[in-house]
Amino acid sequence: MKYLGLAMSAALVTASTPSVAQTNIAGAIVPAKFDLHNVPVEYGVVSSIDVRVPVSASVRAATWDALTNKPSASSHVRLACIVWTHSGAVGACVAASLVPAGQATIDWGQLRAADKAAERSAKSVAASLNYVAAQRIHTALLTARRDSPIIFVVRFFDEVVAPADAREPFSPGETVMLRDVTLKRPLDGTLLADLYPNIAVRKTIKAHITVSCLIEPSLELLCRDPGSIQLNPAEIGSDTDEVVKDFRFSAYQLVSTLQPEALDKAGHSVVGKLLRVTVAFSM
Repeated sequence: MKYLGLAMSAALVTASTPSVAQTNIAGAIVPAKFDLHNVPVEYGVVSSIDVRVPVSASVRAATWDALTNKPSASSHVRLACIVWTHSGAVGACVAASLVPAGQATIDWGQLRAADKAAERSAKSVAASLNYVAAQRIHTALLTARRDSPIIFVVRFFDEVVAPADAREPFSPGETVMLRDVTLKRPLDGTLLADLYPNIAVRKTIKAHITVSCLIEPSLELLCRDPGSIQLNPAEIGSDTDEVVKDFRFSAYQLVSTLQPEALDKAGHSVVGKLLRVTVAFSM
């Protein structure tokens, strides 16, 4: 079983996942013999009402920072991505233009191969935008369909990459801990399992991540701190950078669902302060 926790004062929130006798494919734990050659397609772009955890401002800012050729105006990127219906987790994505119109099912493996071939011939600017858009969408969670007989479905996304995604870099400041604030709503424990990074599940990697996130006037949390991350095992070869990034983005997404009250437990305003959060992923 896999257990995950968010460090909140002395308490540890836990959630469980399917057994390790199953395999992880495209961001989801599913029976190893599941057929990806006939995946149902839901045409029409995913709307906000379908989204359980949207791409956070923190992830948008971090991926904007990583863009070498930044667009001077908003760029819409249309992608088709495989989604695990039981959790709403989004897996790999391909260019939406590769999906034939009007088909009830598609061969996901063939689409992935076609997308990789198209990627090799694409201009660098377009390829980088597609990569950033896919990174962002991969961090989102759609509304879970826990009782659905369908395990995977292909959904369409329209991601906007724009100069407005840029945010000020991290700056140290006055810090409060989770134990010092009152949250407006409790943490949804199922998010802990559903946001566990795909590659980390495959490689049985644990992590402790501590980030400090700015409490904005809206009381939303903006994480610009790359944070400190401890991996176990610490050495995972060539995948280290990807694993660190995925854990960081998962932490950003989890933190984005938290919102403190305007005053801390001592009666002081929290706006403009940094909230330090530690997320523990383990299995």
